[in-house]
Amino acid sequence: MKLQKLLTYTIAALAIASCSDSDTPDADIYANYSCYNAVTNRSTEESILSAGNYRIQTTFGNEDNTLTLSGSVIIKTGDDPIHFTTDPITMKFDGNAYTFSNGVATSDNGKHTITDLSGKLMLVNNIIIPRITYTVDDTYHVAATSNSPIFYCPATTTTPQGQDPYAYTGSLVTVKFADSKTADITIVNAKFSEAMPAMTMTVPNVTLTPIEGGYEFTTDRIVPELNGTPFEQYAFTNFNFRVDTDGTVMRCNFVCTFKGIPHQIATYGSTFPPIE
Repeated sequence: MKLQKLLTYTIAALAIASCSDSDTPDADIYANYSCYNAVTNRSTEESILSAGNYRIQTTFGNEDNTLTLSGSVIIKTGDDPIHFTTDPITMKFDGNAYTFSNGVATSDNGKHTITDLSGKLMLVNNIIIPRITYTVDDTYHVAATSNSPIFYCPATTTTPQGQDPYAYTGSLVTVKFADSKTADITIVNAKFSEAMPAMTMTVPNVTLTPIEGGYEFTTDRIVPELNGTPFEQYAFTNFNFRVDTDGTVMRCNFVCTFKGIPHQIATYGSTFPPIE
């Protein structure tokens, strides 16, 4: 079902409920978003991942659709969180999602400024998938990255040495954070050849390096797990994993040698699912 239909059904249902209880036809949708903020000091180019929480209120009215965002961010390790709430920000529908820009706020204690707040919201099956980014005190770039993102992969390409590439379109990649430094990376429905059955492979307990707008992990060799059991037969080498674009885009490439043949594997994905 197309996103616009999902939005129409959801908003219509909420509008009916709203009209039955008050004089306003506006429909409000609320969501809580726990995440890790990727924070980069653009003066020093130092980055950290710090826990963050946001409350998203979207209001759909007859004239304007607006977003009100309450959030918290730690911009330096050891600092207390900065809390803020924006005034309503106008949203525009681009055919796939609602976008917003130029949001501003002052922290609750009056000591910090929030500027350039922008991003987009996609509503699928009553779940809000956000992209949120902003600047604190004209210095710190902040991207709110999900603590359990799902990346939808349009294609995973496997190129065996000396052979034609094989493309598979049924995979997902997930990241499950244990804390701000450690996570499991899982390839759901991994399939590197026509003969290989689709399987779920997890790269466990990796140490993430914060970067602007996301994080990355690189290692020379690592053994994935199947159902919690190391699978040496499918050891990964030259493993490179990167999430950027404010936590919404994933790229991963590595070599998997099986039956004595190195297979170069490359995939990419987005937290925003494709619209059919």
